[in-house]
Amino acid sequence: MNFFDELQCLMEEHKADFWAEQEFFGAKVGDARRTARLIMIAAAKAKNPEAAMSLCMNKNDSQSICRFFARPEVTLDSVL
Repeated sequence: MNFFDELQCLMEEHKADFWAEQEFFGAKVGDARRTARLIMIAAAKAKNPEAAMSLCMNKNDSQSICRFFARPEVTLDSVL
């Protein structure tokens, strides 16, 4: 991979992070840490949309995704 390819990858990752923060910053999921987790999950999925959620992140983060979505405060209405 040459310099420009690496730079392109970095720009795409930054776009995904920026998009996730802009899209979900105001989510009402009950806690600032949950909001940060939602942003992290959305950015990871945006960087690898074809992959299963469990493959977008490392093993520890995959477990936290399950716990995140199992919370009663995390609903479709609270996220959107």
